[in-house]
Amino acid sequence: EGKKYDKVLEGISELKNFDKIEARHIKKYYPEYQIIRCVVLFGGESKIISNNEVAFLLNANGEIIISDTTPDVIKFATKDFSQKSFLTDLTQFI
Repeated sequence: EGKKYDKVLEGISELKNFDKIEARHIKKYYPEYQIIRCVVLFGGESKIISNNEVAFLLNANGEIIISDTTPDVIKFATKDFSQKSFLTDLTQFI
């Protein structure tokens, strides 16, 4: 779920609303994939993530903030956007 920084609690609350799409579509057509529910945020001035449900923050200063509970696939994707082999290496998470 993507939200502006000031709507973080709304985003966390909305995570529970994805049961139907997971059951009817994602699990049906992509059973081999793991489903991770989390919130990604943009905006605000924060330099830390204080909610376990928040995986990623792009703050108003353009800084990418992740936490210890950020899923590995997001940590990997944000470690170096300039790396040429990024898309090839990302296949390890699929």
